[in-house]
Amino acid sequence: MMRPCLGPRPGVRCGALVSGRSRCGPCQAARYRYRDAQRDPFARRLYGSVAWKRLSTAVVDAADRCAWCGTPKGVVKLTAGHIVSVALDPSRALDPDNVAASCASCQERAKREPDPSKWRGVRA
Repeated sequence: MMRPCLGPRPGVRCGALVSGRSRCGPCQAARYRYRDAQRDPFARRLYGSVAWKRLSTAVVDAADRCAWCGTPKGVVKLTAGHIVSVALDPSRALDPDNVAASCASCQERAKREPDPSKWRGVRA
């Protein structure tokens, strides 16, 4: 099913028709740039740093499943995320004990609700 592209940022549409996704390639790239420009400067520097890339790669390579829901690595792609948000405690940004491998759905839940004990369907 074809639908109109959502555009690069809220309120701006390009008019292109896309299938199977929400934005055309150029608008998706512009959306990433727009979102990055809105991001906290500390977070932008952190997630672009070599130290974070090394730490996150090591955490994901060492994990065999999502730390929150337990989905195996072969079923989902794992990414590194902070247990205690960087916004809440910037001093723990590069602390290996504060980084866990998680799937995309758990990463999104963590953005909305930072306390995993309040998530439904999460193993203890």
